[in-house]
Amino acid sequence: MAELAIGVPGLIDVIIRTGSQIMNIVQAYSEQDEIRAEYMRFGEDIAMGGMSFYFLETVKRALKDPSLPGVVRQMFESCIRRFYDRLAITLVKLRALKPSRFSGRVSYAVHGKNELRKCMHSLKDEIDILHKLCIESSLFSMGVHSSILSRENFALIHESEYHHPGEYLPTSDILVARGELNLGLGKTTQTFIVEGKTDGEANLRSLCETLRSRSFPAGIPECVGFRMPPYREGMTCYELIFKTPTGGSLTSLAHLISSSEPPEFKTRLDLARQLVQAVVHVHEIGFVHKKIRPRSILLLEGNDSLTVFLLNWTAARNRESVSAHLGEHLWQQAIYQHPDRQSEYAMTGFEPRHDVYSLGVCLLEIFLWKSFTTAEPPPKLTLYGSVGPGDRLDQKLTSPAWILDLFEKKLVEIGEEPSLPRTDTCKLMTLHKLSQQIWVSLAATELAKEFQRAADIVLQCLQLHSDRASDVLSQLVTA
Repeated sequence: MAELAIGVPGLIDVIIRTGSQIMNIVQAYSEQDEIRAEYMRFGEDIAMGGMSFYFLETVKRALKDPSLPGVVRQMFESCIRRFYDRLAITLVKLRALKPSRFSGRVSYAVHGKNELRKCMHSLKDEIDILHKLCIESSLFSMGVHSSILSRENFALIHESEYHHPGEYLPTSDILVARGELNLGLGKTTQTFIVEGKTDGEANLRSLCETLRSRSFPAGIPECVGFRMPPYREGMTCYELIFKTPTGGSLTSLAHLISSSEPPEFKTRLDLARQLVQAVVHVHEIGFVHKKIRPRSILLLEGNDSLTVFLLNWTAARNRESVSAHLGEHLWQQAIYQHPDRQSEYAMTGFEPRHDVYSLGVCLLEIFLWKSFTTAEPPPKLTLYGSVGPGDRLDQKLTSPAWILDLFEKKLVEIGEEPSLPRTDTCKLMTLHKLSQQIWVSLAATELAKEFQRAADIVLQCLQLHSDRASDVLSQLVTA
């Protein structure tokens, strides 16, 4: 990268090419770890049509426009040069720290990983600055698309009035479909994740623009935007569109737990850390997620690695916006919610601590490596909402027999009829806070026998002694 004499538009071309170089370098790394995966995603983002690529191309076109104000031009040129310099340093370190021989692998483990993490942090800082400058300078009119996608921007392949393409990943609420994306720089065909959302357009735009204005951290897939489905003009509904992560096969956390033998504790701990980190990112951008459960957690399976992505953003909202007191009233979904949020009409508005409670249930499932729900889809599952207001929790108890036995035994302990789950499940969940009691008991007994430190962390989530995801992450890092 000895192109300092060329102009800034030329430097942008070099930066984009460097993304491919980074991918080639780390692809040859013998260590299949999170560092390799993160640099692969970064290389794709700037070289293969990611959002950073589109921002870079837009800046390049803007800099060639003589009407661009001088102050704005200077800010962009300074930002691009800083990014270029940091990228050049990173490229040198990626080559020097390549863990090829035994001595190289030792050095990589002791020093190299931390060095490359620091480099990635500095690169993401510069990308964030570039994204922010593009938004503040209103460069969308010069080529970066708005969050809402027209038919010309995006279409699912073989979509028609009578057919919505795509299929759900096994044991998941994650719909994937092939589509064509065209944001003004050529059409690409690939696989996307499609999520139905009945929110108002303002909330959707806020969510998409917030996700798109930052470099995409691990744990949150790349958001392309949202659209109104072309053959559903009579419905007030939208679809969120995400790019599927690349570099491995896709599965859900629920499917992995239900279909595989328990991995070693180190693997489970890594999955837990990645999941909590994703929720930390959600809260950092000022949102609450509201739908955290294993069926909504996507895993990218590489050769020897698992990367976590948080999906099902259908209920996510800005923390400052008004919270509708609509809770979860399907068994399979409600058992992951805090008791205050169970039943059709929740007792309280949704707060970040409620995400932390849901994390606690998910972490319990990860550490025990036992499924809390069956593989069956929720009743009446559709893309645009699962049930009508008259549908109750007792439609179907989609949990394994051992979970239902725990509920019935707990009911007997507190003097209720063991058949209550099949007759009045709303009362069961809200009045007695039964699911919370079950999870606390499992963590304090079964999990504590195997992993006491993990049990302590899970209990803090379930009892809301830790009400911030960042606190949970700090504890997991030292576990």
